[in-house]
Amino acid sequence: MGNVWSDIPPINSQARERMGYNTQKPVALLERIIKASSNERDVVFDPFCGCATTLEAAHNLNRKWIGVDIAIHAVKRIAAIRLRDRLGLKEGTDFTIEGIPHTLEGARDLWQRAPLSFSEVGG
Repeated sequence: MGNVWSDIPPINSQARERMGYNTQKPVALLERIIKASSNERDVVFDPFCGCATTLEAAHNLNRKWIGVDIAIHAVKRIAAIRLRDRLGLKEGTDFTIEGIPHTLEGARDLWQRAPLSFSEVGG
C-alpha cells in the first residue's frame, strides 16, 4: 500500500452513507485505517465522532468503540440513523448514550455549565 490512496472514492451527494457533514469520510477509508492500526476486539475511540463513520467502521471490523461529540443533536441523530438504522443496534442493549439531559432541570443545568454544547460545529 502506497502513501496515496486513490482507490477509495469520496462520498457523492447521493450516497447512502452520506450523513450531511462536510467533513465526513467514506466508511471504506476508516475501515482501512482501523484494520491497519488495531486488532479485532480492540477499542477504537473517536473523540469527535460527528456522523459516526469511525464507529460504523469499527463495528464492521469487530472492534469495540467509543464515540464522543459535543453536539447533543448530533449524538441523538447518530443513534437514530447510523447505529439503529444502518447497523441494526438497539439503544440500551447494544450501546448507551450518556450525558444527555432527560429533564428540563437537567437541560437547564447543562446549559449553565456548557452552553456551547447546544451549538452546531462546522458548516
